[in-house]
Amino acid sequence: EGTYFTAPGWKYSVIARQGPDTGSWTHLVTIKRVKCDDDQTMFTVDQIKQVVAHHVGGRPLFVFDSGYSAHNLTHQLRTQNIAADTLVRIDANRVFYTRPPVVSVRLPGQPARHGSVFRCDNPPIANQTTSFTTNTHGTVTVKAWTDLHPRLYRGHTGMQNVGRLP
Repeated sequence: EGTYFTAPGWKYSVIARQGPDTGSWTHLVTIKRVKCDDDQTMFTVDQIKQVVAHHVGGRPLFVFDSGYSAHNLTHQLRTQNIAADTLVRIDANRVFYTRPPVVSVRLPGQPARHGSVFRCDNPPIANQTTSFTTNTHGTVTVKAWTDLHPRLYRGHTGMQNVGRLP
């Protein structure tokens, strides 16, 4: 008595679409059970591929929480030529890099692949900002940082068999 046990549940991958009105209602498109030995990224890419095959209209946008590997999802969708856009929430503790500076004199060794550090938990001033007004939400301001990339290693999910890392 007074003791509670947590039983592990099954994991599911759900794709829903926003309804045609301005409300928050969504419509389930597909829901599939993810098995323990499934690679989450490849499972998701296959699910996106099936939805895109039946999609009518422009490029669909898929939104993901921070548990997904943004770089691997992007890489897999591009290499498989899947016409879909993604928006992935990034953890606040992530670090990205700018492009390396252009050097006029080639030094011995490999050229630099990363520029200065960009920390999501302490970002500099955005290099692109835009604001617009909507009837339902008032003024919306969007800040963006462009030309950033993560430092990838062979140990990152899905990057083991890639030639030169992006």
